Amino acid sequence: MSDPQPKTDGRRLRTERTRLAIAKAMTDLMNEGRSSPTREEIAARAGISVRALFLHFPNVHDLIVAELDRLHEEMEASAPLPPSTPLADRTLALLDRRAEAVARLAPHLSAAAVDRHPEPLLLDRIDRLNRLFTEEIRVTFDPEFSRMPAPDRAACTMALETLLAPMMWQQTARERGLPAAEFRGLLATLVLRLLGARS
Repeated sequence: MSDPQPKTDGRRLRTERTRLAIAKAMTDLMNEGRSSPTREEIAARAGISVRALFLHFPNVHDLIVAELDRLHEEMEASAPLPPSTPLADRTLALLDRRAEAVARLAPHLSAAAVDRHPEPLLLDRIDRLNRLFTEEIRVTFDPEFSRMPAPDRAACTMALETLLAPMMWQQTARERGLPAAEFRGLLATLVLRLLGARS
């Protein structure tokens, strides 16, 4: 009797690839200015039928929540560099992770900001990600925080959370109109100065 496991695994992989393609299609469309892309637009960009899109995600909110859940899982699995790593390297690694997260999260934040009645589940997922962003800062810069008096540590943490918050990141990048590499360098300089380092 043949083992059905390979066939099952193959279907699972195809399903996951399709779901990833759908999520990427939606995020790309939103990043291009389509704050509420239609099913037809998402399906066309993903290269699937509208019926297939509906089978994977009965409504668009399910799709957004699934994408935010996937981002949360990937961030949790992406550990910061070890504390012994030089501060500048830890800073750049965090900024690279944050840039990728912002690119995927920003369109959903913008949509939630203009929606008069945003879905509670969407707000919950955004809140979960914000808590994860805060924890990432705490873990990444723990060696520096541990040397600060408590009031300075609290103030520095709050400043970094504000500076690196997705909405602030998105707004600053748009207003300044800086190339990605230049904007990354600016943020790195500000982070290092906040932590009392010299770049």
